[in-house]
Amino acid sequence: MFNDWGVQVPGVMMIAWPDQWYHTSGDRVNKADPTQLKRAAVIGAAAGLGVEPVEIVWSEEELDAQKIIPVPTSQVREKGYRGYREYLDAVPEDVQKKYDYRRGNIAGTSELQCLINGKNSILDIKLLLDSQFEKESVLKDILHYLELLKAAGLITYK
Repeated sequence: MFNDWGVQVPGVMMIAWPDQWYHTSGDRVNKADPTQLKRAAVIGAAAGLGVEPVEIVWSEEELDAQKIIPVPTSQVREKGYRGYREYLDAVPEDVQKKYDYRRGNIAGTSELQCLINGKNSILDIKLLLDSQFEKESVLKDILHYLELLKAAGLITYK
């Protein structure tokens, strides 16, 4: 994945070519060349030393989203998210207006629903969506969408 220029992260590809055992049924540890292993270790360590650490600074909204874990209700476990639109439409209009979101600001609501498993925080869900789709999702819209799912009885929060 690191040699995929789409993610813009350079990587070192450590292969020994040509190697008579490469990608064959005989490609086993006992066939490894000790000299090549030492070279790979030195090159890997040197590449790692050249990488500067990146400090991630989270916003208050992101820190809050990191603490909230959505959990599907029994309603979802029984029927799945099929027909969720009818549940969302049943949410009172004033609540719908309060948690208005732009559908285009969430990369994939269907994928988002699949990520609601009681293990992923809201921030995790956003980061997972952002890694799968070209367009970055807006955290505020994800939060609003989840509030609507909660108001519809489809999720709760840990």
